[in-house]
Amino acid sequence: MAGGDFLPWNQETVPEIPQNEQWPMDFGYWLMFTQILGISAGVLIFLFPWRLTRKQSLEESTMPAAHSEDVEANVPAKTTRKRLFYLDALKACLMMLVIMQHTGEQFGDANGADMINLYTCKDVYANLANMTKEEARNSCSIIGGPYVFPMFQGWFRVMNGTYFMELFFFVSGFFSPSSFDRKGLQGFLSDKFKRLGIPTVSWYFFMGPFLKFCTANLVAGLPFSYGASGSWISMGPPWFIAWLLTFNVIYAFVDGAPVKMDLPNIGILLLAGSLMGALIIATSGKAAFNTPSGISEIIPCALAFTCGILAKRSGWLEQLEMIPEQSIWFLRVLFVFYAGCQGFYFGLLQIAATNHITFQFPQDQLEGIFLGMMMLIIPIVLIDFFRRFLNGGGRFMAIMSEATFLVYVIHPYVFTPVTWSYVTMIRACGAVVVKTQLSSEAFSGAYPFAFALQSEGEFFLWLGWFYTLLVGNALVWPLAHFLRKLPGLREVF
Repeated sequence: MAGGDFLPWNQETVPEIPQNEQWPMDFGYWLMFTQILGISAGVLIFLFPWRLTRKQSLEESTMPAAHSEDVEANVPAKTTRKRLFYLDALKACLMMLVIMQHTGEQFGDANGADMINLYTCKDVYANLANMTKEEARNSCSIIGGPYVFPMFQGWFRVMNGTYFMELFFFVSGFFSPSSFDRKGLQGFLSDKFKRLGIPTVSWYFFMGPFLKFCTANLVAGLPFSYGASGSWISMGPPWFIAWLLTFNVIYAFVDGAPVKMDLPNIGILLLAGSLMGALIIATSGKAAFNTPSGISEIIPCALAFTCGILAKRSGWLEQLEMIPEQSIWFLRVLFVFYAGCQGFYFGLLQIAATNHITFQFPQDQLEGIFLGMMMLIIPIVLIDFFRRFLNGGGRFMAIMSEATFLVYVIHPYVFTPVTWSYVTMIRACGAVVVKTQLSSEAFSGAYPFAFALQSEGEFFLWLGWFYTLLVGNALVWPLAHFLRKLPGLREVF
């Protein structure tokens, strides 16, 4: 049942979403297009004559890189080393955090991987399309208003954004040297363009635009032409895969004599993190690349990938095991302190919003410095934790790890209908839910339209988040597990 046939619009008439048949002409859009066009050319060149080999690559042991098997499983027995099972667990856990963030953004006024949003409003029949930011704060569940849930999601996003994409790139980079050494330049590039290039091209040119088309037409019931307003190419979550492939290609052509260095001590890490934080501040707001946060995101991601290569060549994970216990505890305390300070800051924002108090604090500058430090510290704390407590392996963890890559690609297609099912259920139980057009000034969701729920409280936001996580995860992981066994898909994923 299409959304347009089931839920009414709050203004009774179906709004018209502007559709521009011309391509966007901004610099960032063309940089993205150039990168994806280059990846498309690489897929055609390295996979000629367009037949995928059936040889499985075992070194792709990263979140969205495909497989969890450690490369050491393929080397001769005399040099065989234990498999790092905790990286399987780390990868699956990070994927769960991605899902938690994207679904939380759906209910917390942010772009949840191009999935439709749901807001609670004191009056869903108000003209949300023309609301100012201040009016929306006083009546709807956006950050800066009286609702706790969006503020909690803001804290959760800040904590995740501190480290988790960089940790994905680090783990990905860790397995690239072994793959390159074993396959050589051409084999390495062919494998990367197969496993990373095909999903990238598929999403940007097909899956991403089709998701937008289906969301507008089927969920919202709006007449939206396929590819209108430049949506024939869509970024979405696989920006990570595009950049992972880009970094691997650069590494393949610059790889020379292995560079080795010892794991930096705590003081060097803190100093390097401070410098990285200053660089993030200097480049923030410059969205000129194919990433959600622009240059300020791609620079630390490139550093993380490089550190992953160094970690493999120099044995950093083995050296990590030798860090004194008191040093690890020091890093843990810094992690908890940072999370607490962020929580305190968002708590003050919530108190100020509830009591209509103006609260100003130079958060961006201070957060940038500490963000750079935590970007290096939190991955060390997490890797150490998973190595100590989640290094047992097992069939279930192997299945989760192997399915992670495909889960990353397809999860918006699963969680969008799950959100729709939640809206359907609460409306059937008597809740007042409508579709509404949104003001771009006041709301930060994925689309200029959303679901609006009549409520003075936020119970339905928390319930929707938990419901979506429970049902969506119960569907997407088994689906990915079985899809990747299909002919064609199993050669890629």
